[in-house]
Amino acid sequence: MYLNVQVGNGNYQEQIRAEAGHEYTYNLAANTSGNFQETRIYINGANHLSGIGNLAPMYPYAFDLRSLAHMKVLDLGTENAAYVNANFTALALPTADDNNNSLVPLLESINVKNCHSLGGTIELPYANNIRTIEARGTAITGVSLPDYTQIETLHLPNTVTAVSLYGARFLKDFKIYDNVGDVDYSGLYTLNIYDSDYSENFKEDPSDPLPVDWISIALEMLEKESLETNLQLLKLSSATIGDMSTLEPIAALKSGIEAAEGHVTLSGTINVTGAWSTVEINNYQNLWNLEFNTVPANEQVKCAITYKHSGYQSDSGWVDPVTIETRFVNENGIIPDIYSGTAVGSLPSRASTIASTYQFG
Repeated sequence: MYLNVQVGNGNYQEQIRAEAGHEYTYNLAANTSGNFQETRIYINGANHLSGIGNLAPMYPYAFDLRSLAHMKVLDLGTENAAYVNANFTALALPTADDNNNSLVPLLESINVKNCHSLGGTIELPYANNIRTIEARGTAITGVSLPDYTQIETLHLPNTVTAVSLYGARFLKDFKIYDNVGDVDYSGLYTLNIYDSDYSENFKEDPSDPLPVDWISIALEMLEKESLETNLQLLKLSSATIGDMSTLEPIAALKSGIEAAEGHVTLSGTINVTGAWSTVEINNYQNLWNLEFNTVPANEQVKCAITYKHSGYQSDSGWVDPVTIETRFVNENGIIPDIYSGTAVGSLPSRASTIASTYQFG
């Protein structure tokens, strides 16, 4: 097959005889004097290419990617966080023909890392073979993926405030990054995840933890306590928490968010590796369609003791507030002395007065 590379308005053309499975280098700099941003580059026969190398050093302005029938890798990003290409603001990719056949059937990877001016949505609704999207350091607002996508790595900037995934069972690495490169999910307002727990069948070692902890991500998302929140973690299959109390912040915000016409819905199975009680299980099952896998019955938690005070004046002076101290008691356990070996110290005391008698315990 032949590839015809044309630079500018036909000022320079070169025909390359190419064979499948081989890599060819075209010295673009020799024919543009390095002035890439002002130069149009046409590749006739590009539908036969599986990749076109990394284009970030060329500071591309725009792309007209009409045919990516054999393209596997689209590499436009860079590891250089100081990279600036103000002209590259949108990425439009072909999606499907009139019969809904994908125009990017082999595309596996897109890298736009540190293309800070790139915004909009990366539309890949028919990219059934996509495995990796690296978009940290951009200003995109979303990614559109097909149902039951093959995606394994999804890195997004915190300009993305809504994430929806349906059947992303292969996803092993999902992160949202802030402007300095730290992982940060607090900017999310919508998290709709359906049947997207990484399948146990894909794990090399069954004892390995699951790579995406949707419940922890949801908890960080809810820390801002915004009523403009939509949270749906549906058909969980491998989610794992420690103590059952992990779910308390989600339950506490449910009624307020739903009163503001938002959603807080969980369904599926959750593994509980720590403390739990029958009361808690019943409460959460009344809220949501959930099943729980808990620790063995001989280790089950039957009750919790909580002690808290907001500070008081004792005979020896002011006693500062004590945070909540929780002790879990197993089925055959003995209720512990919450004053022994804790921040509380010993049972407080205060002498009675004519008006009042003080009793602690």
